[in-house]
Amino acid sequence: MGGPHVRDYLETAIRNLRYLREQNASSEQDLKRLVVEPVLLWIGIDVYDPAVLREEFKIPQVKALTRADYVIMKDGKPIFAIEAKGTEENIEDGLKQLIDYCNYGNVRFGVITNGKDWWLVDEQWKQNPQRVFFKLSLDSERVSLLKLLSPQNFHLLEEFAQNVEKILQLDLTPTLKEKFLDTTAKEYIEKIGTKEPSPPSITEGWIDLDRLLQLMKEKNIRKFIKCPEKVMINSKVMSVESWTQVYREFVIAYAEKIKEPIKFPRTQNLICFDHPPSGVYPLDYSRLQVKGKTLFLLTRLDTYTKLRAIKYLQQVLQLPRDSVLFPKEWFEELVSSN
Repeated sequence: MGGPHVRDYLETAIRNLRYLREQNASSEQDLKRLVVEPVLLWIGIDVYDPAVLREEFKIPQVKALTRADYVIMKDGKPIFAIEAKGTEENIEDGLKQLIDYCNYGNVRFGVITNGKDWWLVDEQWKQNPQRVFFKLSLDSERVSLLKLLSPQNFHLLEEFAQNVEKILQLDLTPTLKEKFLDTTAKEYIEKIGTKEPSPPSITEGWIDLDRLLQLMKEKNIRKFIKCPEKVMINSKVMSVESWTQVYREFVIAYAEKIKEPIKFPRTQNLICFDHPPSGVYPLDYSRLQVKGKTLFLLTRLDTYTKLRAIKYLQQVLQLPRDSVLFPKEWFEELVSSN
C-alpha cells in the first residue's frame, strides 16, 4: 500500500507546531486541527470515528460544565479527556477545567497540551492538587508514552500512573527520582512497542477506485448514489458518515505535499483542487488561497462526482492505484438496486 507512513503523522504535528509557534498568534482551534489530531492519528486513534473520539464532549448531567475539547471513548463511555490550549497560553490555566471535567464526568485520566508540552493528569491522585503525574514534550524520546492514551493500551496507562505516582511520593533527591522515572518510562515504552501497524492488504472484499468508476460507467450508475459505509484511504479504514472525513484526509496529504498547513473552512463537505475539474458548476465550489495557490472547495456534489474528485486528488498527490479502496459489497448493492 502507498500513502503516508504512520510515523509521518507525528512529523507533520511537529512541523505544524513549529509553524504555529512562528506565527505567535495561534488559536486553540489551530492547535487542535494541525497538531493534536495528527498526534492522535499517530497514536492509532481514528479521529473520524465517533465511537472512538468525540469533540467538544459535554457531560449530560452537568449543564454548567464546559465541554472537553476531545474525549477518547471505549464501549460508549469516555475514558480519557483532552484539553488543548493555544501555543502561547499558560498550560496551567486549563488544569482546573480539565480536573473538574474528569471529576464530574467520572473520567480518571486526562491530558492538557499547548502542542509542545503534554501533561498527563490522574484525577484520582488526590495527594497532588494539580493531579499531574507525568510531563513530556512532543519532540522528546518519551513521546511514545502518548500511545498509552489509545484504548488498547489503557490498562498500561493505569499501571504506569500507579508506578510513577509511587516514585513521586518517595523521599528521594530530585536526581535519583528522575533516574527512577526515566527507567519506568523506558520500561513502558518497551511494553507499548515501537512497531508501526502494518497496512491491510487488498483482499477480495475491496475494490480500487479506478475499477469502481469503470464499473459504474459500464452499468450507467452515476447519479443519486447512496454513500458507502466505509472507505480505505492510505491503509486506514474509515467510516463515511460524512464525506468530510474522506476529504480531510486528502487535504492533509496535500498540505504535506506543498509543505504548508491548511486551515479548513467552516463547511461540512469539502474537497481540494488545484483547479475546478470539468463538469462542475461554478455554484458548487468556492476558492481558498493557500501559499499563493488557489484551491477549490467543492460542495453539494452527487456521489459519482465526489468519487471523480477523489480520483483527481489521488492523481495530484501521485498516490498508487490501491491507495483508495471501497468495499465490493457496496458496488454489488448498487448494481442489484439499479
